[in-house]
Amino acid sequence: MLKNIGFRRFEASLKSAGEVRRRTLLDLHQAKLKPYAPGMKFKACIVFGTRPELIKLAPVVAQFRRSELFETRVINTGQHVELLENLISSLEVEVNYRCDLLKEGQPLASLYAKAIEKLNAIIAADVPDIILVQGDTTSAAAGALVGFLNVVPVAHIEAGLRTFNLLSPFPEELNRILIADMAALHFAPTQRSVENLKRTGISPSDIFHVGNTIIDSLNEVARRSPAILSSPLQQFFASNPNKKKVLLTLHRRENQEARLDPILQTLEDLAKEHAENVAILYPLHYTPVIRRKAKDCFRDSPNVTLCEPIDYLDFVNVLKQVDFIISDSGGIQEEALALRKPILILRENTERAEVIEAGVGFLVGDDPANLRASFNDLMAGLENAALNKTLQSRPYGVGESAHRICEIVGEFLKGGLPSREYQLSIVVPCYNEEGNLANIMQRLVETTRAAGLSAEIIMVDDNSQDSTYAVGAEHAWHYPNVTMVTKGFPRGMGNAIRFGLQYATTDVVVVTMADGSDDLAVLPTLYAKVSRDGYDLAIASRYRDRRNSENIPAMYKFFSAIFRFLGRVVLGIPLMDFTNAYRAFNWAKLQSIGLEGTGFEISPEITFKAWRFKKAVTEVDARHLKRTQGQSKFSFLKAGPGYGKMMTKAFIARFTRSWPYIDW
Repeated sequence: MLKNIGFRRFEASLKSAGEVRRRTLLDLHQAKLKPYAPGMKFKACIVFGTRPELIKLAPVVAQFRRSELFETRVINTGQHVELLENLISSLEVEVNYRCDLLKEGQPLASLYAKAIEKLNAIIAADVPDIILVQGDTTSAAAGALVGFLNVVPVAHIEAGLRTFNLLSPFPEELNRILIADMAALHFAPTQRSVENLKRTGISPSDIFHVGNTIIDSLNEVARRSPAILSSPLQQFFASNPNKKKVLLTLHRRENQEARLDPILQTLEDLAKEHAENVAILYPLHYTPVIRRKAKDCFRDSPNVTLCEPIDYLDFVNVLKQVDFIISDSGGIQEEALALRKPILILRENTERAEVIEAGVGFLVGDDPANLRASFNDLMAGLENAALNKTLQSRPYGVGESAHRICEIVGEFLKGGLPSREYQLSIVVPCYNEEGNLANIMQRLVETTRAAGLSAEIIMVDDNSQDSTYAVGAEHAWHYPNVTMVTKGFPRGMGNAIRFGLQYATTDVVVVTMADGSDDLAVLPTLYAKVSRDGYDLAIASRYRDRRNSENIPAMYKFFSAIFRFLGRVVLGIPLMDFTNAYRAFNWAKLQSIGLEGTGFEISPEITFKAWRFKKAVTEVDARHLKRTQGQSKFSFLKAGPGYGKMMTKAFIARFTRSWPYIDW
């Protein structure tokens, strides 16, 4: 049974039959698709028409053609011509169909009409099982519409980018909206894209956070062509050894009219002002007005080198070698972020906000003053070079996007796409745990999978001083159900747990540590105690069986014994382990008790409040394991005051029958 592929449902009342049936276009798809059998192949049509689309789709085409599940057809609409032919050869993409859309001076409406007509003829004849489109071009929008009209599921790669301004970029912003309403599968490159799609009403079950295929492409280019091959480009870098090298590109429709002259004039002035210190490389777009005006403008600027569009293999290596970039391109913004190159963005807004947040992108629009100021800052070396949290998070992934897209499409067409409704949320606070993250992620994934549990795993970096966030973010990309998030000050395990709980989407939550000291073998039992047996809190107890505490340091056991004694005698709570952070609880019920602990005291706080508010509490025997790497962050000198505060509040609550929500 295929899942809802994203078409709006309608209700038809069949009065003559005395029944009401809900139908969707999915019903029509199911009627057309034959049941999957081993050895069967699905037809996939991949549509592109521009250079940026091909760059990002080349790894997808390669992945689909390697798969034994697909018979892959590639359609080149010819929205670009000169820019595409060499690239098709360089990237070794075999094209099955060509539409040859481009005509000089062709209005947008005519381009759309021709694209729809020619694509429809191909799709009607080839009858694919799925159509894949990328980005926001006319070719992508036409491909999605033709798929929709022919009742063929559409997969949208790079879904969810938005400026929320229909006129900027034009007409790409509208194209994105149209494609989203027609697509069955939405492959979002970043978490922000996921949220954008949710905001616009796309079902979360149809959204897949897969990263950006630009990383796949960059990795492939690095493998195939580690250096610049073109002699003129080699000469450009060799002849300007002591100058800042700048790459300039300019092509967007909104920059081709009134805005073009001020931009070019400002750049000419800057090139002359910094004649001794800067060399600008400007590959000219094939748009006639841009070529003519650029040649006129830079005629007397010897430090501006005009050239023809650069082969992509060389272009990536140029990006790596320049000091900064000036561009209105969306794709180059992504490449700049991936390669950590500063970029001045010649647009009023960007749908790639991660570039700005990472500190590599600077919006300058067409304002000469902004462009001048930002250019001078970069010439002076004032760019933000700090490796901030956005850069550390690898926002575009690690180069596995094409593989994940192919895998998801295959499962979708076979009718076996797993449910993405989680049963369990696991929150893992992490502070300076870079050496433990790979191990704990793998163990959590394997443990839940073996137990048949669908779990989301939320790793919370507590503003670590080491590379915890960077390491965690990179490893998280390898597991679709693992999310790495980071928080700011103040630090503290309690703050980290409360922060992670904001991301939990299920009623049942397990908290476990990143250091590997918790016995994950009992995690399914903790979950069952809450989900099946009706307990509100299940604590992994280290002290009911003496053997389970053998690995706990003697001083810790001594202070813990005092605390447990006070808990049983002073508070009247007959439990053996109040303080272990490793536990499961029904968050839907415990939210009402209110959590205030900022540090390690949050664990006894949950225990005391759950008991005081008459929640069902139990314990499950669990061993304390040796930490795999690093040192424990727990200190009784630091945690003691917090523990004492919670003990005092619990003591007051025992007699007043209300928790004292005051601080001291």
